[in-house]
Amino acid sequence: MLQDQNVISSPTQEENNDEHHQPIIQKPKINYKIILKLSDDNEFSHGKALDDIELDLRSEFELFGGIYQFVKPHKTNHRTNVRTRWFKKTTMEVLSSEFKMPEQVSKEMIEKGIITLTTQKPTSVSVLEYKLRSNDQIVTVDWKNEKPVLYREFIRVLYHDDEFLVIDKPSSIPVHPAGRFVKNSLHYLLESALGRKLFLIHRLDKVTSGVLIHTWNAALAKSYQDTMKEGNVRKCYLAQVYGEFPETENMSGEHVLLNGQSFHKDKEGFIHVKNKMVYKQNDWTFIWRADSSENGSDSTDPKNTDTAYTLVKRIYYDPASSRSIVIAIPITGRTHQIREHLRVMGYPIINDVGFELVDKGENWENPWPEKWEIMKRNEQDETQCAKEMMQMQWERFSKEEPKDGEFLIHLHAFYYSFHGEKCYEFYTQLPEWCNHIPDNAQFFETVLKNCQSLDVKSKLGTIL
Repeated sequence: MLQDQNVISSPTQEENNDEHHQPIIQKPKINYKIILKLSDDNEFSHGKALDDIELDLRSEFELFGGIYQFVKPHKTNHRTNVRTRWFKKTTMEVLSSEFKMPEQVSKEMIEKGIITLTTQKPTSVSVLEYKLRSNDQIVTVDWKNEKPVLYREFIRVLYHDDEFLVIDKPSSIPVHPAGRFVKNSLHYLLESALGRKLFLIHRLDKVTSGVLIHTWNAALAKSYQDTMKEGNVRKCYLAQVYGEFPETENMSGEHVLLNGQSFHKDKEGFIHVKNKMVYKQNDWTFIWRADSSENGSDSTDPKNTDTAYTLVKRIYYDPASSRSIVIAIPITGRTHQIREHLRVMGYPIINDVGFELVDKGENWENPWPEKWEIMKRNEQDETQCAKEMMQMQWERFSKEEPKDGEFLIHLHAFYYSFHGEKCYEFYTQLPEWCNHIPDNAQFFETVLKNCQSLDVKSKLGTIL
């Protein structure tokens, strides 16, 4: 892994004279680590520098299996707003159908006052008999069990000043607190370490790594988000895919046939992938899927609300493993669009098994019976209750091997630059899955040059 790759750079004088390459503000390199201390007996193996910040996680987190970072279970009041489809049903009926809670468990929890209702209108009807109405809430005194992430010894800070905090996001951890990830989120860890509130300019998928840019106030974040919406941003991702992706830089012709579809190819070898992203959902989740029936590269509006547009070019192929590394430039910002477009082209990202809409109740072991027994057994001892909840969670997790793509895929946000009144660029080191490339330093320079020299607006002009 390269240790001396710059984070902020300034273009050459020739680039400065190009209207598409305004001078990039050059700032001193500030590169330090937020060390995450989670073990009592291991020292930080990479050494601690003067500017590094250490965050001791041991009071709130626990390390299992040497690599899995679990949040210690903690007691919380969980409030669930009643949905329209629950109207005129009893609380027990909803807990059974929506949350798979056994009837005997829900009955006992209601009788013990663990599950209660907040209603808009006073009622003398018992919780067991009450029929749910609009604006009601089901309140459960629960023990929060968050999903684990991969433990990392540190988070690398790429740049830090009075406007930006730029980090190299590790894979496996979500950016924002949501659902089963609250404390096991990057936002929570960063704000805990730095003692300041942060505002995101953009997001990355949980399983994606790379450049993640924050600001210190909401107004500045909104300003840069607007800059991105106006198209004054350049984003370059690296992806490692299965198979021999075609070498197109010296290929003749303006079109290339991939996976039964014809794609436009520009003179620099970038393949233009453009199609509709279809929104699908079920009771558990939602996804965007690319409509692969036809590549819409002849359409005239790349910023259509449901259109996704990506540029892709191969920069490395390893015949021994039959894997390729590509640069992917998202023109639009649809959820999962790079992952979907590479799948449509017939070259899925390594470890990316997709995100099908499946019934998560299938082959799912209901936690409530065991959880409720632990709560009853330790009613007067919350410390012991938390320990047993933690052990239950680890045992349930360790029964099955993690699925491919659950913690990481080979997709890395390598480069971001803003072009407006002020111009900035940020980039990371190469991801670990590039370590096998023989001349790693030269490969890094090749990738960076491709990102810095890219003129997105002129490329769009070639097909619009």
